[in-house]
Amino acid sequence: AEVAGSSPVSRAAYKSPQGDFWVQGFQEFYNGRMLEPKVIFVTLAVVFEITSNFPYIRDILRGYTKPHFFTWFVWMILNAIALSTLLSEGAGGGAWVVAVTTFFCATIAGLALFRGEKRITVSDWLSLLTALASIAIWLRTSDPFITILLVLTAEVFGLLPTIRKSFSKPHQETVSTYVLTVFKHFCALFALQAYTPSSVLFVGFLLAINSAFVAFLVVRRLQLRVY
Repeated sequence: AEVAGSSPVSRAAYKSPQGDFWVQGFQEFYNGRMLEPKVIFVTLAVVFEITSNFPYIRDILRGYTKPHFFTWFVWMILNAIALSTLLSEGAGGGAWVVAVTTFFCATIAGLALFRGEKRITVSDWLSLLTALASIAIWLRTSDPFITILLVLTAEVFGLLPTIRKSFSKPHQETVSTYVLTVFKHFCALFALQAYTPSSVLFVGFLLAINSAFVAFLVVRRLQLRVY
């Protein structure tokens, strides 16, 4: 029999930044602390997480938004790993939130295959390979801080193909989705159960990178006079 936590995937359950946040939040929720500030922020983060995806999918189906498959594929893998490890450890409510995120990432990745960006460049492939390599190393890493850096590396390199595409076609991304994601990470920052360098770095970086991407899309639309 395999010792719990001895496999790379099992070990990831104890060092998944996405999973830890949701599990801790739902533990507080189930402990009857619904009106405490941190639980309220967790609830708001869940609402923003769910609602942010609907306008994106709507715009894909209408032909306005053209997602890059590589970006959503990487994000799907990150969340799927977090989900599988949380379920294996009986995480309960927190795992369902990650399941919703995984579902939306998988849905958008699937739509991207048929309705997404068709031009794939060498830099896109390099970004994908770097993201996947970071994920592979993450699953073999036990140091919490290194884990955060590797997950963030995968997140950023996963986003790079979308940034490359959006430089010339900023109108093919749904800005409101990323704005709602900024609000989600803002709430997540205030919902942290403990403010450690690793947890603040993880949530703070995601807040910053999404904010920067929103600003990037707005500026490029203004420069290209696309509204």
